Amino acid sequence: MSLTARELADVVGELAPRVAGSRLADISGIGDEEIHFFFETDPARFCLLVSMRSGLARLHASTRPKVRGAPEPSAATRGLAAKLRGAQLLSISASGSDRVVAMHFQLPASAGEPEEPRTAALWFELFSKHTTWVLVGAAERIIAIRAPVQTKTRSLVPGGEYSPPAPPPFEPPPSRFPAPDASRLDTNRAVEAMYGPIAERALREDALQSLARRIDARLTNRSDRGRGLRQRIEEAKDAPAIRRRAELLSSARHTIPRGATEAVLIDYYDSELPQIRIALDPSVPIARAAERLFLKARKLEEGLHLVLREVEIVEQEKRRLEEARRSLEDCADLAALAELAEELEAAKVLPPPARSKTRSQSERRRDPEAEFRRFQSADGVEILVGKNAEQNDRLTFRVARGNDLWLHVGGGAGGSHVVVRLSQEASCPQETLLDAATLAVHYSQSRGAARAEVIVTQRKFVSKARGLPPGKVIVSGERRFLLDLERPRLERLLRPQVG
Repeated sequence: MSLTARELADVVGELAPRVAGSRLADISGIGDEEIHFFFETDPARFCLLVSMRSGLARLHASTRPKVRGAPEPSAATRGLAAKLRGAQLLSISASGSDRVVAMHFQLPASAGEPEEPRTAALWFELFSKHTTWVLVGAAERIIAIRAPVQTKTRSLVPGGEYSPPAPPPFEPPPSRFPAPDASRLDTNRAVEAMYGPIAERALREDALQSLARRIDARLTNRSDRGRGLRQRIEEAKDAPAIRRRAELLSSARHTIPRGATEAVLIDYYDSELPQIRIALDPSVPIARAAERLFLKARKLEEGLHLVLREVEIVEQEKRRLEEARRSLEDCADLAALAELAEELEAAKVLPPPARSKTRSQSERRRDPEAEFRRFQSADGVEILVGKNAEQNDRLTFRVARGNDLWLHVGGGAGGSHVVVRLSQEASCPQETLLDAATLAVHYSQSRGAARAEVIVTQRKFVSKARGLPPGKVIVSGERRFLLDLERPRLERLLRPQVG
């Protein structure tokens, strides 16, 4: 049960002499439901807690405002802090007949503004179910509000006019707490003693349910991932049969008429010499169709060990998550729940909760190409080159488009990822390809070699399996060629480098 109007009046009457005239040093809180006001009083800071939680709406002095593991203050609370920090509390009062409290502030003067004192009133409506706060300025205009209110009887929106709700037509019940004593804050202490443990249990339950939902969602994700990996393992079992079909098709390519939709071939790898049917795309040459089958078989075979490794990792994660899910009820308080969540996040078993990006992060995301080496080919095409393993991953998987050309030095040497930016359906000019290949060799362990192997494919044929370190990728559909380094080409590319 929330504090009654009479209880609020007793609490406010008791603490008003302690905080009136003091400076508001800071505002913090827990999520959207609690606000903590820190006043500079003698001899120490004084914390005033206002809770707007349904069923626990209250206001009182607090001796333990910081709770480890509790949600961060909401955006509305942070905005209120920005407006009131440094203000002087002129007065605090409660209506006595309704659950409404008003705090009147003198705001600090801002640079360039008139030195006339500016005032604002912060109203709290602490009803059992519908609680809110409203910051009101001159002419009773609403400056800020916890959340806009639109009902048949009231409209509370920024810029609108505020008036307190009409008091109820009945007397509030008697207080459940000791009589007020301003010297000892008996009422405030009793209110905190009663509501503190209840509020902590409610916060713990909220945190437990939130962490349980995160764990359940991650378990579902890992189960889905496991099913997908097992399907890939089953597909990999077909690799030998696909390779055999590719070999039969390749050997019989001169006997299959152009434009055929099906090839009927004798399987010479089977002692019974059965006939097999291979569906064909009439627009694709037979040699190309066989090459695609070879590529598919190789991709399945090469990726199998990575898939098996990821299956093991996924199963380990599931076991850890299931163990954590069972241990939730053993977490006695918010701190224990926070410790469990931090442990799971540190082990990379549970992704951290989504957080809003800072402005600088957003700006970097809007211009992700600024960090890479940038070049222009002889044909005027842009070429991007990663500077390290982490950048290579960002370049390949966050910046490059599927149709872009992707290059890397071959022969097992380490080196930068190189991306040629191409418009949709555009092909890469030969000079641009040679320019990009030259950069791939120059920014690699093969730098200085007179000749080096270069791998080239489209970005959409480059993938990354779970567990691979930064910069390591899986490439398919690639073409390999030997590049003879041309010193004048490299010097031309290095001169006009941008960024």
